[in-house]
Amino acid sequence: MPAHVFSLSEKTLMEVHQSHGPTLFSHNRNYLMRAYPSALRVSSSNLDPSVFWRKGVQMVALNWQKWDAGMMLNEGMFAGEGGWVLKPKGYRSINQQRGNAAISHESQAHAIAHKTLDLVIEIYAGQAIPLPIGDESVKGFHPYVKCELHVEKPEERTGAPIEKRGKSKDGEHKRRTKKKQGIEPDFGGEWLEWVGIPYVVEQLSFLRFETPINFFQMPSFMQRTVMIHHRHQPGSCFLRKLRPGVASGSATNMSGPLHC
Repeated sequence: MPAHVFSLSEKTLMEVHQSHGPTLFSHNRNYLMRAYPSALRVSSSNLDPSVFWRKGVQMVALNWQKWDAGMMLNEGMFAGEGGWVLKPKGYRSINQQRGNAAISHESQAHAIAHKTLDLVIEIYAGQAIPLPIGDESVKGFHPYVKCELHVEKPEERTGAPIEKRGKSKDGEHKRRTKKKQGIEPDFGGEWLEWVGIPYVVEQLSFLRFETPINFFQMPSFMQRTVMIHHRHQPGSCFLRKLRPGVASGSATNMSGPLHC
């Protein structure tokens, strides 16, 4: 068992990332670390847990009273897993012998093979999407589906400052369907496509679905986050933990080549 647990704020962890990134990653291969939100988050917003998971941090505390992108990524990682998920191989201890954990200075950029992701999602239709509160006009309702990829950023590999210092935010790679009319929209098999997304570690990459259902007041969403996983067949992947009936569109044809 690891001999200690370091508990660091998100701000401190981002500072260590910039000053001693490889050492931080190497430490977390062999010992436990916990990250927690800044005390200045008076609105109970969340950090982006995937940034810290990719640093090897095992435990990322979140403000559960706020259902935002950070909480959705956490759901995508741990739903149905019994409380824990095994790290990718390159993120684990390099010496399993008790009391003899080796410390290296290998960074997260070199610990595991990164891949290039090509992904196509085909959106067919939605069923019984709820109207915005107070709205009774089906004809005036125009839903759409937005998808966001949450993947490793270049700054995470180089030790450069990470935009918004790990704060939870929208994915860098966004796609959305055209708007359709009514509560049972037919998207006609519209494709959402990503080509050549570099430096992907599929176990630590996520796809977030959103369907806005209120456009003129405070936005409300039907949302779901899933994890991207490599299939056993060479050159393909799949989206894990997609719950039918939660997103507004049925997603199919979700496998895409992963080129090393």
